[in-house]
Amino acid sequence: MANEKPRIVTSRLEDLSDDFDSIPSHLKQEGDCWRAISNPGTTRQLSLQLVREIEQQSSFTVLDAKLSPDGQYLAARSDGAAQVWAIHQDWQKIWDVPDSSISRTLSHQGFQPVSFSPDSSIVATGGEQGHILMWALKDGSCRQDIPAHSYGVRTLAFSNGGNLLASGGSDNTVCLWEVDSGALSREFEVHAAVTQVTWSPDGKYLAASSGCDITVWDADKYYVVHRLGGSARPAPHLIASLAFSPCSRKLVSGCFNGLIEIWSMEDGIPIQRVPSMQLQGQNDIIASLAVTPDNRWLLAGSKNRNLMVWDLHTGDDQMLLWGFGNTVTGIDISKTGDMIATSSAAGRIRIWSYIESKL
Repeated sequence: MANEKPRIVTSRLEDLSDDFDSIPSHLKQEGDCWRAISNPGTTRQLSLQLVREIEQQSSFTVLDAKLSPDGQYLAARSDGAAQVWAIHQDWQKIWDVPDSSISRTLSHQGFQPVSFSPDSSIVATGGEQGHILMWALKDGSCRQDIPAHSYGVRTLAFSNGGNLLASGGSDNTVCLWEVDSGALSREFEVHAAVTQVTWSPDGKYLAASSGCDITVWDADKYYVVHRLGGSARPAPHLIASLAFSPCSRKLVSGCFNGLIEIWSMEDGIPIQRVPSMQLQGQNDIIASLAVTPDNRWLLAGSKNRNLMVWDLHTGDDQMLLWGFGNTVTGIDISKTGDMIATSSAAGRIRIWSYIESKL
């Protein structure tokens, strides 16, 4: 692994998106408000279908959306409210708490993440003024109100055991909170505002991105395992998003210049790179990332209003999906892999199903 050179993957699908009508029917899909094209240079193995669309008020930006681990609920955090829907009750909204009645500490703009506990009993939300709120899913009552960061809470993630909640703030800190008491368990200082925190699915690692760096800690003793990237990189390599592969052997990072890197957790080297996606000559920003439970497909949401899908087995781009209206702010995949949730700055929450061809 140490001698393996980073693999360079090129993207071809953007070149086709401007001439959708001329694309052969077997390479494209479309709905009322979305279109998708598949790579003509590879065998099509993936089909997407829009299952549900939830539109917020036009003035609202949906900043994050998550599916509960048990597959029963969808939670979303917009700049107007925290909301939860019951998926198997015909998507009934079971609670909707406007920001004005949640707390004076939640503002109407900025980073406002949402995260489910592993047992799906708690929803945590973060606000621009630095507070974390933990909600009981069954009745929407507030269990904890934690003054977590001196500036905004940008990212949240529950540990695999559900006893800790990791938060990253604009104050250059990563904090671990005890879920039952709300007490601070550990605090780590980093050199820049934190854009993402995430735990590996096997529970071995905690990773955080800040500036151009990714720090990976041992999730048991909390020593630094890897420092990835590096502050010596130019500003375009600032990291916007992170996602572990379900096997926990790879960590994917997305940058503000559209670059995606896949890192080995064995030795901390980049084993695959996806160059910048560009539309109309503008570098993209990789705002959201997710990997399917079978470790096969990498999904990346961008500021350029697109979602790209790569085949991690071959390195080829498989599909380009557009029609989100604005930045794709969040992607979450159900544990069973049968449902994908996307959120966008245009105020849209979409639920997709996908079918993989068996070759």
